[in-house]
Amino acid sequence: MGDLLITVLLLGSFIGAALMIRYINTRTARSATARPATARQRTRVTAADEKFSRESRSARL
Repeated sequence: MGDLLITVLLLGSFIGAALMIRYINTRTARSATARPATARQRTRVTAADEKFSRESRSARL
């Protein structure tokens, strides 16, 4: 009876680990496909923005 319990627990842990690995792999694949869409939504950086960024960085130093 104890051997059967150990077998069932080991089998369940392997199945659980396989499902977790599958979930992690599909989650990272979905987020990678979503990245280009967010990159397209970014606003354009103008020359004035660049100048302000440079000035604020030099003021902090």
